[in-house]
Amino acid sequence: MLMTDRQIMEAMEREDDRLEIDKFSKAHLKAASYDARIGKRVQCAGESTEIDLEKDRTLELRPGEFFLFTTLESFHLPKNIAGHLGSKTYFTYRGLVLLCGQNIDPGFEGVLVLAAYNAAPRPLRIDFGREICNIEFRLLSGAIDTETPPFPEHQEGKLPREIQDYMRNLTAS
Repeated sequence: MLMTDRQIMEAMEREDDRLEIDKFSKAHLKAASYDARIGKRVQCAGESTEIDLEKDRTLELRPGEFFLFTTLESFHLPKNIAGHLGSKTYFTYRGLVLLCGQNIDPGFEGVLVLAAYNAAPRPLRIDFGREICNIEFRLLSGAIDTETPPFPEHQEGKLPREIQDYMRNLTAS
């Protein structure tokens, strides 16, 4: 069942099996979703260093540029709630293609690490803290039996080292 804003808030206020959104902002809670924001860490394809977007505040993506980023929020989904990701139309209309798995498994904990591509013929500006995707939360009929494996780097708010190494060596041919 798709959760409403009220149900999302109630799930965050529970004592047990609580939905947690670190850096939650009520302004980003919508009628049946939550807008996740662009976080601190960004890695552009072919670049040797990670960008600290919290410090730099903005990034201009060239046409055709591929990049990874973390969400500002960190999430902890209980075993009876799953998430579903969608792109924000603001960026879609400007040519940004969000490349990610669309599901967040029950039991997931950490920041989301997402990829995107500037498909527009002009540069696109990305600002720290801007809404980049929405998450619909779905209440399951029961708790899961299969544990969601931990992702230590996500839990630490980092881009996974293996993916960063791949991104550094990725160049257009």
